[in-house]
Amino acid sequence: METIGYKRDRGDSELGKLNVDTRTYNAISLCSGYDGIQLGLREVIHVRTVCYVENEVSVARILAARMEEGYLDKAPVWSDVKDFDPEPWCGKVDILFGGFPCQPFSVAGEKLGEDDPRNLWPDTARLIRGLGVSVVFLENVSGPEFLRYYYSRIRPELVEMDFKVEEGLFSAAEVGASHRRRRTFILAHSNAQRLQGDGWPWKKERPEGPPTVPLYPPGPKDKQGWTQLLSVLPEAQPSWCRTLDGPAPEMDIRLRAIGNGVVPAVAARAFRILAEKLK
Repeated sequence: METIGYKRDRGDSELGKLNVDTRTYNAISLCSGYDGIQLGLREVIHVRTVCYVENEVSVARILAARMEEGYLDKAPVWSDVKDFDPEPWCGKVDILFGGFPCQPFSVAGEKLGEDDPRNLWPDTARLIRGLGVSVVFLENVSGPEFLRYYYSRIRPELVEMDFKVEEGLFSAAEVGASHRRRRTFILAHSNAQRLQGDGWPWKKERPEGPPTVPLYPPGPKDKQGWTQLLSVLPEAQPSWCRTLDGPAPEMDIRLRAIGNGVVPAVAARAFRILAEKLK
């Protein structure tokens, strides 16, 4: 993790043992995509998603398919954050998480920031207030445009809403990926509902040792890694695919859902480290 605005003063080995709690957080997933944040959170805390908010119909279909396959919690999908009414959910949801659109702040865009109609922070803030959640977990890009907006607008509003806030920069490379994909993660907890000790609903930590199937594919020159992977997952054998006539039907939609998504292992790591700092 690369911290924002302060130096990191302790390593992962000093995070301490987690107290296992059988409580479950009810959550609303905002700008869900394929919901890598939910997949990451489910690795570290007891959480159940009770509603998704996703405006792309094609991506919502992917969400529905993953629900049927059992990868995601079954819950309704709302189509637009701008007309999402928090009142029916008020008092029934513990955590709001999501990655609101990065285009207003990304170096690949026009960097219009607050003037970009795709900036959904004002709607996110409206839902935080209306839902009365005790926990907020957000993700966005790590560039200077977003960080300026975060420190001038987002963080002050969360503090004004009586949240204690921690933030940090995390990358996919930290969890073993062959790419960087550095992102800003923000974790806030309501001061009105203070944590008692290590009060997060942690899951038991997984036993040490590598998983049977690695989280990421081996690198192109990692012969030993590919041998091990293909011995347990032969269908992962790489192959050449023609794209002269464009991608297969709906493949561009799936790629967009992944491209806009969050690496689950990074979300899990970010939550654990930032939760420790919130103590």
